[in-house]
Amino acid sequence: MITIHYQPDLEQMARVASAFVESRPVIKIAVFLTNIAMILMFALASVLLLSGNLYLKDLSVIVFAILWFYFRHKLQIKIIKHRIAKRILNCSPWLYTIDAFQIKEKKYDINFALSWKHIRKIYIYHKLPGYLIPLPGLKQAGKFIWLPFFEFKGQDLDNFMNIVQTKRIKIINGK
Repeated sequence: MITIHYQPDLEQMARVASAFVESRPVIKIAVFLTNIAMILMFALASVLLLSGNLYLKDLSVIVFAILWFYFRHKLQIKIIKHRIAKRILNCSPWLYTIDAFQIKEKKYDINFALSWKHIRKIYIYHKLPGYLIPLPGLKQAGKFIWLPFFEFKGQDLDNFMNIVQTKRIKIINGK
């Protein structure tokens, strides 16, 4: 049995939530299409600037495109931090108990058990670093379990990976 007990960090949880949101295919496509639109608008506004036909609205397109590329992720993390701050800052430490049958979660004074048969994939984030397990079902959409690497003691990390491989759960490398 593996026991993980930690107090969540607001900055880290915001980064994890941001990475989880951006791992969704629909969000990836939307960001990709917006990036292409920003590049095209930036190129068009730059051509207008070089031709001398630049108006104030064209300059605003250039400014907006620059802001999108350089500050979108920071703004997204700031919004997420604002949304989760009350829940994380005023809560007791989170406790996860992992065995060969299920993952038991205790946070916000609520007990939750997730059977391994309902878990289809686990994301590994090396930059954050930890494991992210999306919760199944429509009621749990957008929710996840975060297991940071540094909370695994001794052989717990190897035992966890053995359970994941035994259950044949897909492991996906996050960014």
